[in-house]
Amino acid sequence: MTDNSLDVDEDDAVLYGRLDSVKPLIDALSCIYSPAHKGQDVTMTSHETHGGIRFTVEEAGCLLASVILPRRAFVEFRCGDASVRLRLNLSLLIDCLNIFGSSSAERFSAAVQIRYAGAGAPLVVRLRDGEADSVCELNTLDCDEGDDTDFRFHAHDMVNMAVVDSDALRDAMAELDYGGATTAELRMAPEPPRFRLSSPAWTVGLLGARGAEEEEEAAVCTVVLADPTDRRTDTFQAFQSRRMQTASYKLEHLGRCVKALGLSESCKVEMNAMGMVSIMCRMRGGEDGGGGVLDRCFVEFVVVAQEIEEDEDGDRDEDEGQGLGLE
Repeated sequence: MTDNSLDVDEDDAVLYGRLDSVKPLIDALSCIYSPAHKGQDVTMTSHETHGGIRFTVEEAGCLLASVILPRRAFVEFRCGDASVRLRLNLSLLIDCLNIFGSSSAERFSAAVQIRYAGAGAPLVVRLRDGEADSVCELNTLDCDEGDDTDFRFHAHDMVNMAVVDSDALRDAMAELDYGGATTAELRMAPEPPRFRLSSPAWTVGLLGARGAEEEEEAAVCTVVLADPTDRRTDTFQAFQSRRMQTASYKLEHLGRCVKALGLSESCKVEMNAMGMVSIMCRMRGGEDGGGGVLDRCFVEFVVVAQEIEEDEDGDRDEDEGQGLGLE
């Protein structure tokens, strides 16, 4: 049997993590990477108390996409400081992790070690695949607590929550991307339709009064997922709704979760009182997922609403909608 273990360097690294397979990390990071933003930086954070590493990218103040590797995902992990924060180029990081090849088998066999010595130091990524050994040093930038856009998603009350089958949500998302649609609406409510997605398609109409072409709404694509109260379907594992809430988002931002949905089994969808939506995907594990590591990895997308509509009765009891019997 080939020994892919990586020896721990006896240095004063403030952050150290080791995975037996690099594949889960590559798959997760590819879910938040956008080819349209090749020069995009990712913020890497870790805290001594709860451990693990979070990689976060922010786009246009409207989208936060994060990869979350909790402490239990690592074979070995330590964080020497109370808080570690740095920025580096996401594209270069993925290229470095892919240095031994992009096929599933090649990525599965390589072990990876991540080390960071502190402010001003590079991020050292070491990979070993059998007798092959590679060490990459990536330049980093220091970042303060205020450098990242913080959407403070959990600082607001949670109004609606659902745990949904990832394939069902991915198929629904795919239906929305048609006819030049640029926005998508999500409706969650305690009464039917309890979970609905829709997107309007726009066409260029006739010349307006000023001689300029005007956009007209041509059609609306609507996808209603199976009713969470219907025991004949396994689309929902849980559903809670305090009141009806409809919010619209940029389709390009909401659609960023599609790749992660394809690599996960279930996802948690939450809408807070500000209309922001969080889609948290638990990545699919198994033998091809890196020896059980991938199912301990999460990818989250937080999207800011463009518009929000709620029931006038905003004081509805917090427990209303929980009588659906899904926990």
